[in-house]
Amino acid sequence: MLFKKKQTRNWMDYLNDEDRLILLDLISSTRKYRHAYSKASNSRIAQLWTALIELKKEMNEHFKHIRSARIKTKSDMETIAKETIRRADRTNEDSTNKLVESLMRF
Repeated sequence: MLFKKKQTRNWMDYLNDEDRLILLDLISSTRKYRHAYSKASNSRIAQLWTALIELKKEMNEHFKHIRSARIKTKSDMETIAKETIRRADRTNEDSTNKLVESLMRF
C-alpha cells in the first residue's frame, strides 16, 4: 500500500498577495546582514532582528522627511504621504488616504 505524504502549506500561503510581497521584500532586505546573522547561535531570530533594523531605518527616514517638511495644510500632508507610499507601493491610493487622515488626527 502506498501512502501519500500529506503536503503542508507554507504559512505564507495564507497571506494575501500584497502582504506576502511586502514580507518577501523585507526578508530580502536582510541579506546584506547575512554575514552577521549566519554566525548567530539562532540565525532565524538574528535575521528577525536585522529585519527590525531595516524597518527602523525606514521609519527614521520617513519621520525625518516629515519633520523637515513645512506641513501647513492637508494638501501638504497628502503630498508627503503619497511620495512616501509611492516608493513602497505605487498603486495603493487607499493607504495614502488612510495615512493622511490618521496623521491629520494626530
